[in-house]
Amino acid sequence: MKKLFILLLLGTIPFISKAQYGEVGIMLGGSFYQGDLAPNAATLQETNPAFGIFAGYSPNDFLTLKAHFYRARLSGDDANQNKAKLLERNLSFRSDVSELGVRAEFNIIGYQPANLYSRFSPYIFLGASVFHHNPQAEYQGQWYDLQPLGTEGQGIAGYGNKYNRVEFAIPGGIGFKFAIIENLNLGIEFGLRKTFTDYLDDASGPYVDPEILIQSSSRGELIAALANRSGEYLGGEPVNYHEIGERRGNDNNDDSYFIGGITLSYNFISEYSYYGRRRTKPGSCKGTRF
Repeated sequence: MKKLFILLLLGTIPFISKAQYGEVGIMLGGSFYQGDLAPNAATLQETNPAFGIFAGYSPNDFLTLKAHFYRARLSGDDANQNKAKLLERNLSFRSDVSELGVRAEFNIIGYQPANLYSRFSPYIFLGASVFHHNPQAEYQGQWYDLQPLGTEGQGIAGYGNKYNRVEFAIPGGIGFKFAIIENLNLGIEFGLRKTFTDYLDDASGPYVDPEILIQSSSRGELIAALANRSGEYLGGEPVNYHEIGERRGNDNNDDSYFIGGITLSYNFISEYSYYGRRRTKPGSCKGTRF
């Protein structure tokens, strides 16, 4: 057992003796979502800004552990679809998302900015995050938060509870990083967020009897108007265009969203670099691997 322990310890030396470094950085890019109001793919009209900050630690060349905080806007509009049924549904939303997450990045060919030893690598990442979303819709020139209204009857007896605006997601994706100099990284990444909610866009279940919505609260008229908007598109009363119980959204699939962009980060490299050798001056060819 003692010999086995020594062998295992010796086997870990190549990983723990390489230069360990930390980094902090920013991300600037874009975001879009896929769900009931964007069933196929993102449209240019629904690509929105995203930005964030992150901090990471690399115990070896092949692994980087990161924590991040990202802000992104998601939106969808049936007016951007090309199917008559979706155009007639006439739903739309926007939502500002705040995401806090952790993840592991796996540097495929190894990445070591110290001494510019290995200055570029593609990577894949996988993690976990918690996010806050707040779908809104515009009606008669004013924006309204949709979750408190319960446009599919949520909060009314027999129609279930209102959905949560704080949810969990699994972020995963790909990227590429490059050491401009020893202390500065430039990268690009694209990541999918697999969520566990179908209400990023406030649409999932069937249409509810508008009379039930109207009688549910003092804002009942507003709730009914935002729940069924076909009348605005077709020029009549909303109740004339959908049977009670007709599908408003597709509850068979949860919604997803995407964040991608350019990253720029600063490395905090220790006095000793690869295998404990004292690091050379930045830009020196000594110790550089091609």
